[in-house]
Amino acid sequence: MHRLGQVYEVINTMTDIQRGFLTLDNPVSHLPLTSPLNIRLNHIISHLPELLRAGKLRQEVTALNAEMANATIDIDDGNIQQQNAAILILLMIAQGYVWENPCQPENMIPAILARNIYSLCKSQQRFPALTYADYVLYNWKLKDSSKEISLDNIEPLATFTGQSDEAWFITIHVVIEAVCGKALEAAFQASRLAHVVKTTHQPWSPTVEIQLCEYLEKISLTLQEAMDILSKMQDGCDPHFYWSTLRHYLNGWEKVKTDTDNDANHGVYFDGVVIHGKMPKFRYKGPSGAQSSIMPALDAALGLNHDIDEMYQTLLAFQQYMPPNHMLFIQVMKLSELKHLIQTINSSKLTEAWKNALHYLGVFRLEHLKLVQQYIYHPAEKQGLSTLDLTGTGGSPLSQYLGSRYESTRNNS
Repeated sequence: MHRLGQVYEVINTMTDIQRGFLTLDNPVSHLPLTSPLNIRLNHIISHLPELLRAGKLRQEVTALNAEMANATIDIDDGNIQQQNAAILILLMIAQGYVWENPCQPENMIPAILARNIYSLCKSQQRFPALTYADYVLYNWKLKDSSKEISLDNIEPLATFTGQSDEAWFITIHVVIEAVCGKALEAAFQASRLAHVVKTTHQPWSPTVEIQLCEYLEKISLTLQEAMDILSKMQDGCDPHFYWSTLRHYLNGWEKVKTDTDNDANHGVYFDGVVIHGKMPKFRYKGPSGAQSSIMPALDAALGLNHDIDEMYQTLLAFQQYMPPNHMLFIQVMKLSELKHLIQTINSSKLTEAWKNALHYLGVFRLEHLKLVQQYIYHPAEKQGLSTLDLTGTGGSPLSQYLGSRYESTRNNS
């Protein structure tokens, strides 16, 4: 158990109160101008919205592929920011290539994109598909570098539509991630303190009680702040725009039908990528808020136990789309002894602070559910579609995901 204390010390460097799960260094906006391929990719990503609107992205990529199919992107192997920028640019272009025509998605990504995507993602041991981390966590810049992250000081590096609605959609998520850094920091410190109390067998003291209460109250206050930001989504992102335009570009590759309507034939091939003698088909999910590490990390730290149902398995699978250090943070929080300590110590103040944090975790999920109704359920109903079978961009059944998680959060509090 004492080794867990060493893990806490190591992971303490992985969160920052100002950034949360965002990168500590600002993301890189473009590839270095050191090769013809880099220059062309910079050009395509900067004109991605116009190319998609005109239906000419596939044409542009096909021409690039004909000219330099075997070219390799030129970046510094030791520069993680350049790697993330390259992956973002390549995957945004690939995602746009697949879904340029939502009614007729492409199932073969050209070699010029495929080989570079696969090589870079293999080097990071991550899925070669656009994730929430790419689309949100690595896709922003400060308008004024002298100021902090805020709704009026953030804009995305790349978008599919070029519309202010999509920019706002990304900005809301980025700022929520940044704000929730305070909750993650508090959850981490509370879990570490609970571990120290248990392993050192130190006597319970009012000082420890006050400290733990302060950490839990910080989580509650931060979740309220995050809810305020979430409630501003409709200020700049129209539900009809999201449903009719943006949502298509965020679809996963498991929705790409090929050959027949048989589910076994869904997916996307990477031209020029051969593994064990054959060209595999990739069926990865699209970028989704369910791939954010905030909620599972707070659930784990607070000792919130969900039913081991199909949705539990689905959300566990989503963690594979998260950056490794985020997955590690969640796993360490699952070892948190905070809940056990609170249940062991007869402190009404501490119990109330813990239940209050769980309450706001549930309320945040409820606010998210309301947005899903406005952005997905209502537009679907207007088109006469059944809402029972609706899934998120990551492929999760929405009614199950949000409904069950809200209920289990509420029941635990």
